[in-house]
Amino acid sequence: GGYTASEFKAVGYSAVNLYDASFSAKELYDASYTALQMYDTSYSVIELRIAGYSVTELRSAPYANVLIITAGYTPTELRLGGYSAADLKPHFTAEQLRIGGYTASQMRSAEYTAGELRIGGYTARQLIAGGYTLFQIRDPGNYTATQLRSESFLARELRYDGSYNLVQIRG
Repeated sequence: GGYTASEFKAVGYSAVNLYDASFSAKELYDASYTALQMYDTSYSVIELRIAGYSVTELRSAPYANVLIITAGYTPTELRLGGYSAADLKPHFTAEQLRIGGYTASQMRSAEYTAGELRIGGYTARQLIAGGYTLFQIRDPGNYTATQLRSESFLARELRYDGSYNLVQIRG
């Protein structure tokens, strides 16, 4: 074997120089080249993710957000890297974002409907905590009074804003 990427870096070779010499993205990552230093190479964002670069590292360089979001990171990794639910909405389901740790409040800020969050696995209590009203929760296709009773909503809560009639509350 020849010299390593770390040895070349130590004597001043750039990431572009090593890319041109056919070093892998992983070898440059292991040699501690930053994401910003990697930006002028022709490695794809997917290759950089596979090499070990984090979302946060890639966001420190001028990579397009859509390239980072679609590079195969999980919603959890993207959330921890600073992406909002609104940033990820075009690329992931509500369920994937719920599993990735996004709260109902964050999803509401991303303009998800109560129905979309119900389908995504959020509970009615989580929706209430996230700022949705009982009126929004009970819209057709969302939560029935029976479902809300199963989550320990009290009759007075269901009656409070007129969302459910007595027959629906009694079930």
